[in-house]
Amino acid sequence: MTGPMSGPGVGLALPQNLYPTELAQSPYDTPTNQLCLAPGQELPIPRGDWLVSTGMYSIIEYLDPVTGVWVPGTAAGWGGDLVVISSDGFSVGIANWN
Repeated sequence: MTGPMSGPGVGLALPQNLYPTELAQSPYDTPTNQLCLAPGQELPIPRGDWLVSTGMYSIIEYLDPVTGVWVPGTAAGWGGDLVVISSDGFSVGIANWN
């Protein structure tokens, strides 16, 4: 049974990009463990459990399965806290509404 890695001295795992982002129909990937969103940019959160820091202007969004509309989750504002996100890869995202 697998589980999250934790303990003293255990850092973040290196990104595991299987396909280049430029290929059509390829899985979503990011080149680093840190991401910076431009104003108006939205990104889906890949499948799995994540610790996300939203910063000052970013918010976490959830896709409403009935209406098909992205609904804001947590409010924007610098809290400095990490939010635990469990994503299926399709219905949870992060957006910069600045």
